[in-house]
Amino acid sequence: MHPDPRKRKRQRNHRSHARKAQPAAEDLQRPRGIINRKNAVDETKPHLMGLPEELRHQIFEYTVLKADPIVVTADGPQQPPLLQVCRQIREVTLPIYYTYNAFEYELMDYNMAQLLPAHAVHEKNFKPPAGSSSGGLNVIHSFQGREIGLVGTVLDGVPCWQNLVGWLRLCYLYESIPWWGNREDVDPDLVMRTALFDAFKALRENGVTWAAASSMLVAWHHLFIVHDAAWTI
Repeated sequence: MHPDPRKRKRQRNHRSHARKAQPAAEDLQRPRGIINRKNAVDETKPHLMGLPEELRHQIFEYTVLKADPIVVTADGPQQPPLLQVCRQIREVTLPIYYTYNAFEYELMDYNMAQLLPAHAVHEKNFKPPAGSSSGGLNVIHSFQGREIGLVGTVLDGVPCWQNLVGWLRLCYLYESIPWWGNREDVDPDLVMRTALFDAFKALRENGVTWAAASSMLVAWHHLFIVHDAAWTI
């Protein structure tokens, strides 16, 4: 007895479709780069770098420049995702980010030491344009307009004399941003800190070593305690 020809045809068609579908199923299991290596390379290529330079820089500036000061904590500033796209884009955008944005260093309990890694990255990527009058980070207490190298300090936590002295020492040795108080400040705490840093800045400019200058800290500590007993520690 011969099988039904129609049934054989259906079986053949089924097997034929199965053979045709099998490579497609295998392809789906392969990494895409094996199917089309050229496409895989193209997908990882930073197409942004292929744009005209002027347009590219406009995109970079729009993405990394912020209207408000960027807060820097012990973990560093929260960098935009664009800076993590690829090494080439990161190299181009880091100087823009660190030169033309304003930053606020948040000191917890006057501990500047914990901000040194973030400060080192900031200084490394601070690239003022040629002919700029800015020779370095300019510590200020107001951020009006987009200037170059604007850095402020925000104090949080409780008074700690040891941390304050550590910060003062770092400034004396040019290893950290100083406290440059506004001469119009009337808050007693700000006046005291400004007076301390100004006095030691003058000593440094007159060639006094830190070892010699630090001998005066005992008297300064007493003044701070008289002002606020919280400075005892």
